[in-house]
Amino acid sequence: MAGRRRRPRAAGPVVVARPDAAQPADDGPRLLYVSDRSPMLWFVLLVSSAPVPLIVWLLLLPAEADLLAEFGSAAAVLAWQAGMLLFSTVLVWPMVWLCGRYVTRVERLPDRQVRVEVWTWFGRRQRIWPARFGAGEDHAGQSALPGVPEVNAPWTGYRTPGGKRLVVDWQGDFPQGSEALEEALTATRD
Repeated sequence: MAGRRRRPRAAGPVVVARPDAAQPADDGPRLLYVSDRSPMLWFVLLVSSAPVPLIVWLLLLPAEADLLAEFGSAAAVLAWQAGMLLFSTVLVWPMVWLCGRYVTRVERLPDRQVRVEVWTWFGRRQRIWPARFGAGEDHAGQSALPGVPEVNAPWTGYRTPGGKRLVVDWQGDFPQGSEALEEALTATRD
C-alpha cells in the first residue's frame, strides 16, 4: 500500500485559486476542475491496443504442423499461444480501468450537486451527483518497483454516492483551488 494514504480535509497538496478565476454567481455552475489529457489518453489507448490484433494474427498465421514441429507438443503450443495473447492484453488493462473513472471536468451546481465529466473510450460522459462523495484518498503516483523509471503522476480517488471510484489527476487545472473541489464533493457528507 505504498503511496496511498487517507487524508484529512486540509492535508495533501493544496492548489490555490487563480487570481484571474472568474467568480460566477452562486446560483450558476462553477468550474472546479478541468483536465486536458483526453487526447493523450486516446493516444495511449491506441498504442496499447495495437499489439492485440497483431499478436492474434501471428498466432493464427503459422500452420499447426509447423508449430507442433517447433514446440514438440500440442500442450506447449497452446501454452505459448495463451501466453502471447495474455501478454498482448496486459497493456490494455490500465486503459480499461481508467475508462469511465478518469475525471476530465467537475462543476459545482446549485442545490449541492456536482456535474462530473469522465473520459471513456467513445467520448466523454457526464453525470450529475449529489455532493456526498467519500473523502479523497491521495496516491503519490510513484512506483515502488525496482528498476522502474520515476514518474510524477499524483492523483486522488473519490467514491461516488453509489460507490464508484473516480480518479482526479493532480496535474489538471483547479480554477477555484483544490480545497474548493474537496469541499464541493463532500459538502453534505455526514
